[in-house]
Amino acid sequence: DAFKKIAHEEIQKCLFRNTITADDFRFIVQGTDKPYLTLLPMFNMANYRHQLILSCDLPKDVLETYAAERAKDPSAVFYIGTTKDVKLESILAGSFEAMLEKGLPAKNQPPPQRYASNFQVTNIKALKNSPIDSKYLDPSFPDYMYFYLYGTKDQKHIEHMLVSSSNAQLTSDQVDLQLSSGSALSEADLAKGLIVRLDNIHENIVLPVLPPNTPAFFTAGKELKVSIFQDPHAADAHGPGLTDPLSKATPIASGTLKLGKMVYADSVLLNGNPALDGTLEVNEGVSGNTLEERLTATRRNFVAEDNQHVDSYYKRRDKQAAWRHYVEKNLSSIGHDTAGVRPQRSHHH
Repeated sequence: DAFKKIAHEEIQKCLFRNTITADDFRFIVQGTDKPYLTLLPMFNMANYRHQLILSCDLPKDVLETYAAERAKDPSAVFYIGTTKDVKLESILAGSFEAMLEKGLPAKNQPPPQRYASNFQVTNIKALKNSPIDSKYLDPSFPDYMYFYLYGTKDQKHIEHMLVSSSNAQLTSDQVDLQLSSGSALSEADLAKGLIVRLDNIHENIVLPVLPPNTPAFFTAGKELKVSIFQDPHAADAHGPGLTDPLSKATPIASGTLKLGKMVYADSVLLNGNPALDGTLEVNEGVSGNTLEERLTATRRNFVAEDNQHVDSYYKRRDKQAAWRHYVEKNLSSIGHDTAGVRPQRSHHH
């Protein structure tokens, strides 16, 4: 009957979202001296269910081209992507074949400008590789907003810690840090990675946002009061509770952080629901096979609603949660958690 048909389709969709496969991966490029790559993550797709920050080496000519283009357009977001579908573990093994582009595909726009193709990204090391499956997330937002801080003495970068669902990816590079107290940050600390707390921004107030909105404070050049902590966790640590030790820790330094000219803020891709054909769906009937079509479809469905409609959005989300709970119960025998947990993988333990 109709219910069985719909149930079957939904179960297939849940399996699809929770199965690790070869896929295309896109990373935001940070830094022009030593390059860092930060993954475009997705809560609802197993392949992208990671907060992943990598250090790497690029061929000299590619790095020079990128640095020159960034100098011409300092606010632009550049991406390095895979040239063919691969599994994430092969990237983490140390290298992949890549391309360099400015911007992401968008409907009725020419394709992003490509500056280099078929080059090797090498010497890949994971600064952070935290799984963001639902079982690893906190049930609520922390009091303060925390970012990973990393890079070199001359160029420091930040990436928002994703510790709960309905979140936003917030990224900036070449931030300006002025310390008013504490010790100077060592090259070794920055290479390993530190944690920055925004002292005047409360995450449980600025989040969640209704996509495509993102926290309004996160704009180029914004100055923020910060405290800096040693990161108590290993590179592959997972939650819940990643920010808990920081509430009791003593900062190693404090001061002001000024966001760089390049800022990236997204709530659409991070929270989108992929369909069986690899497209993103928010409401029914979204289709499209390319990244451009997926992004366009998601943007179209995530039109910000007027205030009087906000309640219906949350009701719809509650219905989806109830449905996921039903399917999760019926899938337990085959080890899938449709709320967003992929099968166990040994390298996270």
